[in-house]
Amino acid sequence: MNLAQNSGRLILPFFALLASSLFWACDKDTETKTYLPEDGHLVISFTHKFKPADYEEGKRIVVEDFSAAIKNSGQTRRTYFMSNPDSAEVYVISFFQPGSSTTEWLNSDERDAVLQRLYPLYREPLIVEEYTTGLIHDTHALADNTPDYLPEPGDKVMVYNGFFAPGTYDAAVDIVTNDLSEIIENSGQKRRSYHVLNPGLYEVLSISFFHPTSSVDDWGQNPERQMLADSLGKLAIEPLTEQLYTLDLAHNSK
Repeated sequence: MNLAQNSGRLILPFFALLASSLFWACDKDTETKTYLPEDGHLVISFTHKFKPADYEEGKRIVVEDFSAAIKNSGQTRRTYFMSNPDSAEVYVISFFQPGSSTTEWLNSDERDAVLQRLYPLYREPLIVEEYTTGLIHDTHALADNTPDYLPEPGDKVMVYNGFFAPGTYDAAVDIVTNDLSEIIENSGQKRRSYHVLNPGLYEVLSISFFHPTSSVDDWGQNPERQMLADSLGKLAIEPLTEQLYTLDLAHNSK
């Protein structure tokens, strides 16, 4: 084999690598331009509880058909589709960029068409709840303050929910948005967490996504976290709930 032939074999991989790098850079640049929620943005959560035998079909319809309907709506949103096969449950939380109407979505014909296919599969009625984003917390950020970690399919998700009395609500919000964030930082884990609020119901909801290098079990056994949970429990008017899901799709409509 002559030198020219050898050079050709070396040059092709080089250009393939260069093209791959340029594609990655463009893809990364596009990703940073997609919508990411901010404090004050409106949020809706949807809890789909299916009959066990209908769970897989229900999950497919929720993830595929609702993501298509959101895309077709023309709204700018970021939606996380999560599931738990043990409880035959699909949990969806959708953040609305200002200018995208929650009322318009809840009353849209395309959303209703998807729901009509889901109703026979439910074991319990669909639960719809509305919130406002109170705080978004990233344990790791890049130099320009963009998050170093964005949730991806397969990541574990913990959803914490608590209802409080009028006199204890502000204290609970402070604990969740300040003390919890500090404990997560101290844990050394890589996480992205959304703390959303419903002052009308004195409710605090936290959705925390775990990078694959971070352990849900380690977090559950963290003594600081356990102490904080005890403090919140004393302020709550009913037991706090904690649910574990796996992320199926992180969907941006634009």
